[in-house]
Amino acid sequence: MLPLYLDLKSKKVTVFGGGAVGYRKASYFGEEADVTVVSKEFVDDFSNSSYELVNADIFEVADEWIEKSDFVVAAADPCVNDFVSKRSEVAGKPYNRSDSPGSFLIPSLVKRDNFSVAISTYGNSPAMSRYLKVWLDQYLDEKYDKMIEFQRQLRDELKKTIPNQKEREKILREVLEDPTAWTAGSFGIETVISAHITHKQTEMSTIDNLGKTDTQTLLDAVCSLDGVSGAVVLKTCNRIEAYISTYDPKASRKALETLVNSYIPFGTGSDLVQYLTGKDSVKHLIRVSCGLESMIIGEDQILGQVKTAYDLAESQGVAGPVLSVIFRQAISAGKKVRTETKVNKGSVSVGSAAVELAEIKFGDLSDKTILIVGAGETASLIAKHLIGKNPKTVFVSNRTYSHAVELAFTLNGMAVRFDNLLDYLKDADVVLCATAAAHNVLKKEHFVKAMESRPERTMMVIDVSFPRNVDPEAATVPGVELYDIDGLRELAEENILKRRAEIKNAELIIDEELSLLDSKIREMKADDLLGKLYTKFDALKNRELKKAKCKLRSGNKDPDEILEDFCDSLSNKFLADITCSLKEASRNGNFEMLDIVSDIFCLRGDENSTRKPSSKAAD
Repeated sequence: MLPLYLDLKSKKVTVFGGGAVGYRKASYFGEEADVTVVSKEFVDDFSNSSYELVNADIFEVADEWIEKSDFVVAAADPCVNDFVSKRSEVAGKPYNRSDSPGSFLIPSLVKRDNFSVAISTYGNSPAMSRYLKVWLDQYLDEKYDKMIEFQRQLRDELKKTIPNQKEREKILREVLEDPTAWTAGSFGIETVISAHITHKQTEMSTIDNLGKTDTQTLLDAVCSLDGVSGAVVLKTCNRIEAYISTYDPKASRKALETLVNSYIPFGTGSDLVQYLTGKDSVKHLIRVSCGLESMIIGEDQILGQVKTAYDLAESQGVAGPVLSVIFRQAISAGKKVRTETKVNKGSVSVGSAAVELAEIKFGDLSDKTILIVGAGETASLIAKHLIGKNPKTVFVSNRTYSHAVELAFTLNGMAVRFDNLLDYLKDADVVLCATAAAHNVLKKEHFVKAMESRPERTMMVIDVSFPRNVDPEAATVPGVELYDIDGLRELAEENILKRRAEIKNAELIIDEELSLLDSKIREMKADDLLGKLYTKFDALKNRELKKAKCKLRSGNKDPDEILEDFCDSLSNKFLADITCSLKEASRNGNFEMLDIVSDIFCLRGDENSTRKPSSKAAD
């Protein structure tokens, strides 16, 4: 006989025999097929079943039910079995019999999520079939299920890239023969490895040269490394970092080092690259996301860059479950640190300090007029910080008018020819002077004249030029407040010190987030078990519900009684395996399991509200 798996959904199976053997046969087919049981007597187990029960003399109705069937099972005494077998042969129907081989056998079955193993001794030793089933059930643990799922995913990917079937088969076979591949289902922070080239290890020019390779190319290269199950690449002007999760740390670390070295010019120092693993790697990522590893502590841009790096990997399905959890937590931590601490508060550059100073003086700038004198690098930096402040009017004046036009466009402002500068000075609330002239561009008399028409309004003048381009004597003009670059630097340095003082508070949050992340990763290990648990109990519920609906349709029983039976049967079925396991544990002295179950089901302290288990659940 050859083993054959068949889809029995919507198939009709008739079991002749209402005894314990008949019930066992009906239960086997009842998972998929529509089962009818024909007999003059039925054991009690059938009373709670969803099978169609025909109370009749088998000899009288056999031909009728055999004709209706796709498969026939003879599960009565030898005389009945002989009769049913012969009538099935005449009708051309495949049949199984309980006392000797029929035209097909029912094997013992070991079932998992992704595979099943059928066992048969061809009727010679049912006891051996049961023995082998128990042995295989213990031997074939969850790693085989995980490997099949891994092989399925790998097979799908290989089909996209390798057209030759024999080549694909060779790779899949090699994976099966590789002992390290059998840990592919492992989860945890310990599976993370990262490589870092940052402003702390090397000059910016080196990072610029290494950064010429685009992020997508780097990500593809990292994903192709041995043992990698997830990857994210973070590339900014200050850092290039690769994060991987792996099922083979040794092979992946070696492959990652080889890849990184291929991008580093010959003769570069060996300390250029920092490698981190496990919790150190994850903590570094969270610090990066929070801005604690940036050149400017607490800067906001890096948080968006971390999110962009993760989004790229996630959109292509290469981040993997471990890195997905880690990066989402790092992004969340970055937001939390910026919300709950002052690590990103206060201007720390001359350009941003100039704008902050204006806000300190005037508050909201939306009703103020800003005059920017100069259109070079410093003026452009100030303009960058002005965007979003939405001042009422911005004038930009520069000796090269086209440069003034370009800068004014970015601010939705108006360019002013340098010859007409003084005509606009009288309208300005804030004057930002950032030119490269070697002499004073704005003199005391210019401010005297400008203030004559607006004595009640203060004019803030901020000179960030080097050398100074605003006459220091302008500070003596009533209503004029003059600040130079030294004052701005003091403000920026003061803010830097404030940010550094917030690092400890930020690190407390990071430690909390790291602990929370560790818990989330550990929870992932339970997801597979919980999925199986829900699947199993859903199947039990559906079978019991099918029985209850069948009884309701028959109209032979009171609905309340049917519902009571349904609930009793459901709870007994749910607790059957637990009951058997607990009794076995108690017999073996494994009282730790009893404590665990008490905790799982919150039973401690409920000693006064107990009842004995149902015999159906306990047996």
